[in-house]
Amino acid sequence: MSDKYADYWEQNLNHSLANYLHCVVEADKSFQYGPSCWGLTASPGPDGYKAFAPHNDNGTIAPAAAVGSMPYTSELSLRAARKFTTLQDGKVFDKHGFVAAFNLKEGWRSKHSVALDQGANILMIENYRTGLPWSLLRKNKDVQTGLKKLGFEYK
Repeated sequence: MSDKYADYWEQNLNHSLANYLHCVVEADKSFQYGPSCWGLTASPGPDGYKAFAPHNDNGTIAPAAAVGSMPYTSELSLRAARKFTTLQDGKVFDKHGFVAAFNLKEGWRSKHSVALDQGANILMIENYRTGLPWSLLRKNKDVQTGLKKLGFEYK
C-alpha cells in the first residue's frame, strides 16, 4: 500500500531490518541478542513499560516485534519465533502464546501475554503462510472505498 507520503511495504521492511540489524550488530553484547533473538518495540520491561528502540535499549525483547514482522522479514522472523519457544526453559512461550517481553541479561520475563500481540502474531503468521488476511481485507468494498478516499493505492 502506498500514498503520496510513502510506500508502506518498503517502510515496514526497512523498519524491521533496522530493528534486526540493531539487535544483531550494534546492541550491547551483554543483552544476548543475535540472529535468532531480536525485536524491539514498546512493551513491559524489568523497570516498567517503555518504548524500546535503538536509542532506548536495555535488553528487553518483545516477541511480537519480530513475529509481527514476518511478512517483511520472513526467514529472520521465523528463526526468532522458533528460538523464542526455547528461551528461559520455554517460559517465553506459554499456553496463550509468547509472553509480552523478556530480558535475558536481567533474567526477567513478563508474567503475561497480551491479547493484542497474540492477535497480531496470528495474523502476521497467516499472512506469511497464505496471504489470506490481507487478501480478504483488500477485497472488502468498504475498505476499498475508504482507502480510495484517503488517497491510498494498493496491489
